[in-house]
This record gives sequence, structure tokens and C-alpha cells, in this order.
Amino acid sequence: ITPEMFAHINPELAAQHGLRDGDMMWLHSPHGTKIKIKAYHNYSVTPDRIAMPYNFAGMMQGVDLSHRYPEGTKPYAIGESSNTITNYGFDIITQIPEFN
Repeated sequence: ITPEMFAHINPELAAQHGLRDGDMMWLHSPHGTKIKIKAYHNYSVTPDRIAMPYNFAGMMQGVDLSHRYPEGTKPYAIGESSNTITNYGFDIITQIPEFN
């Protein structure tokens, strides 16, 4: 189990922002929201993109909200949701988000 939300970031892009492998970073959206996640260097991601999963919950813009889960239901892994910073566009047929 991955213990926290993360993003894969090309080392070139990370260097431009002073991020070392394993550093925590803030990602901001154009509509004003942000998430705090761990940066992992990865050459499989192009230098103009960041890749991250979106199946995390329990935190919102850097604030741990896991105390709000009913007793015995807190997930093993808590983290920011990438949905917090992504756009609202989606494919009308498949209902899959379009994050271009």
C-alpha cells in the first residue's frame, strides 16, 4: 500500500522548482485549489507533465481530515485527492475525466 499521495515528476522539471526526490510539494490549480503531495523523480514522465493517481482521500489542501471518518473506517492510506486540482471536463460517452 502506498502510504501517501504522490506525483511522478521528471527530474528536469523538479530541478527547475528545486525539488529533490521525496520532497513534499504544493500543486496549484488555475481555479485556486491546491494539494500537498510527495514528489518522486521519474524519467518515464515527460518534462512538461506531472503524473499522479487520484484514488486518495482524507486530506484537503494540506489539512488532515481523517478524524472525520467513523470509528473503524479510517483508510490505511490517507492523502490528497487529485480531483481537488483537476478541471471539470469529461468525455460525455465514457464519463472519464479529460486532464489535458
